[in-house]
Amino acid sequence: MAANATIVVQFNTAGGAGSGAHLSAEVDSRPNGLNAGKTSFAPGDSVGILIFQRKVINLALESSSGSVNLGGGIIVERTQDLTFANAETATLQVPALNIVSHKWLGRSLGFPLLEQDGSTVRVSKGVGVCRITYRASATTCTLFSPVSLEGVTNFSVLVVISGDEDVG
Repeated sequence: MAANATIVVQFNTAGGAGSGAHLSAEVDSRPNGLNAGKTSFAPGDSVGILIFQRKVINLALESSSGSVNLGGGIIVERTQDLTFANAETATLQVPALNIVSHKWLGRSLGFPLLEQDGSTVRVSKGVGVCRITYRASATTCTLFSPVSLEGVTNFSVLVVISGDEDVG
């Protein structure tokens, strides 16, 4: 039987909205990634997780069972469709280091520029959809699942990732 991998991410920022801090995590589903494209797991499996952060320090990891260990940093390539609804900006899911390529799916609003916050993409104001491929920095971690919990072999494990805003 397969078990679910669940991630909850929490962080507090002293700067509030507009501080530029970002913290998110996801199970690595890349075909050549930590889980070799696998997104469903069995008890006893290890699960590779990608943590995306910007202006966040002092990462702390905790799991409801098993163990979770922080790994190293990697660069991942992601592709996302951005929509511009009579707008000149759209937001990437995770902060980017740089844009690798773009392709307008229909009307072109020009060359997309990545703002300093690493998440905002700016074009000429209008209506359009742009497929952006970009590089992002991620920290890896691994969840090591137990084989069973209290005799149960179909279960969820909660991973909480927290950090502090880097105000420096």
